[in-house]
Amino acid sequence: SRQALTAFTVAELTERWYFAERERFGPRHQRTYEAGYASKELVRQHATASVCEFGPRAFKAIRDRMVRDGRSRQYTNRMMHTIRRCIRWGVAEELVPGDRLEALKAVDGLRFGAAPESAPRRAADPEAVETVLRGLDAHLQTGASSLVRGLRASGCRPGEACRARWS
Repeated sequence: SRQALTAFTVAELTERWYFAERERFGPRHQRTYEAGYASKELVRQHATASVCEFGPRAFKAIRDRMVRDGRSRQYTNRMMHTIRRCIRWGVAEELVPGDRLEALKAVDGLRFGAAPESAPRRAADPEAVETVLRGLDAHLQTGASSLVRGLRASGCRPGEACRARWS
């Protein structure tokens, strides 16, 4: 019931959600890291607030704080999406009233120019890559060495290369 949920705090919700994400994806998965970062942002300002009190105004306050702290637009929007995922999980687990999620969906993400943009990714320095390869070869790390050579030859991202499987 809604009355039972009023005693449930944002900190309690984020703790349960983080461990559920960790159990589902593992401790070293990107989703688990994002859950940890988003939990910190939520708890930083609203730890003792009831989940029923957490609405669009509180959600925007977190977003505005991240912008003031110099976070990029892309990072801030990703964290806002992750916080919505937390609330969605809470609704599915009957820990958060469903209207909370609907209310948060009304808050738009940051548009271009509202916060700094992330720095573009740049290619690795070829000399640095050669130095790493020589070090790996010297220590007989053939698997890692092959992975780095494959990355260099294909242009794929490290996570993509690690997930690649023979079909």
